[in-house]
Amino acid sequence: MLFRQIYHSPIGEITIIASDKALVGVWLADQKYFAEGLPNQTITNQANATTQLVDQWLELYFHKSPPPQLQITYNNTRLTPFRQQVWQTLQTIPWGQTITYQQLAQQVANKNYTRAVAQAVSHNPFTLIVPCHRVVGQGHQLTGFAGGLERKRWLLNWEQ
Repeated sequence: MLFRQIYHSPIGEITIIASDKALVGVWLADQKYFAEGLPNQTITNQANATTQLVDQWLELYFHKSPPPQLQITYNNTRLTPFRQQVWQTLQTIPWGQTITYQQLAQQVANKNYTRAVAQAVSHNPFTLIVPCHRVVGQGHQLTGFAGGLERKRWLLNWEQ
């Protein structure tokens, strides 16, 4: 069984889904790839310990307090090893800072993997928790965010 909790944020509803063992995903309403790869299980509109921890983390985030990294188990089994590597590197981008897709690609593999890195970032199933919104294009232009560029702009401004 999966548990669903909705967090009401300044940028819209955020859906948190977890099993009894791990966080399955965190998605903005109308986000591209919403609930992609979600396990075929019953989802109940009920919180559990994991969804409540994420809710508390989001509460800190939206009160402009850089929250600590969550100490929970993530269900990242549906991520390829390459995407897991991108996902782990994303978690190292500090609050209020950005990195370009090319810089991220250099950290993960090499600069020739920029498109593959961008694709992996766009399919991040843990929006905000794994800060994919902190990745920008060349010259720090806003590009690519599954939650929409207006939300990305809002989030980056919020963290300043």
